[in-house]
This record gives sequence, C-alpha cells and structure tokens, in this order.
Amino acid sequence: LLVTIGVTMLVLTATVTALCIYFDLPWYLRMVCQWTQTRRRARNLPLEELQRTLQFHAFISYSGHDSAWVKSELLPNLEKEDIRICLHERSFVPGKSIVENIINCIEKSYKSIFVLSPNFVQSEWC
Repeated sequence: LLVTIGVTMLVLTATVTALCIYFDLPWYLRMVCQWTQTRRRARNLPLEELQRTLQFHAFISYSGHDSAWVKSELLPNLEKEDIRICLHERSFVPGKSIVENIINCIEKSYKSIFVLSPNFVQSEWC
C-alpha cells in the first residue's frame, strides 16, 4: 500500500511539473489572479470615480508584426476623429510586468481593440 501511494504521488508530481513547464501554468495563474483583483477593484468603484480613471477611449492590442499597419492606417484614422488611443509604446510603465501593464491600460480605457491577424492569433498574448 505504501509503495502504491508513493508511486502514485511521484507520477502525480511529475505530471503536474510537466504540465506547468509545457503550458506555462504559473504565468496563467498569475494572470488570472491579477485579472480577478482588477475585476474586484472595478466592481467596488462608484461610477463617478470610474469615469475619472478612464483616460482613453480605446486600448489597442496587436502583434508587433502588424505595427506598421496599426501606426500607418488604424491609429491615424482613429486619432483624426479625436479618439484618445492607449498604445503600449506610449502608456506602459517601465518596471511593471507586461500583464500588469495590459490590465492597467484596459482599466484606463472605455473599450479595447484587438487586431486579430494571423500573427496576433499565433502570439502568446492572444
């Protein structure tokens, strides 16, 4: 019985470790925790304060491979209509994690725009 329990625990530990390495589970768990904290904070804010914290009309998320199109086509067309855009190049805070920066930018924006190209879909950020 002791050997069976020991072997089972060893196999279970190896499986969990392999899954964590393969699927980058710790990164996803951190992201889920930050997202949950953000949702909880947003729910507790009064509407007036929420409107004061919104600095942008939209946050744009895109693949670096599509940056030429975003900067030459999408961004000029939106900004000529006086739409305030939040881009990672302009708004990310150095020293904070990428996930934390993304969540903060989404929190400061009324809407989020995701440029769903093949490059974006294949990226880890999708």
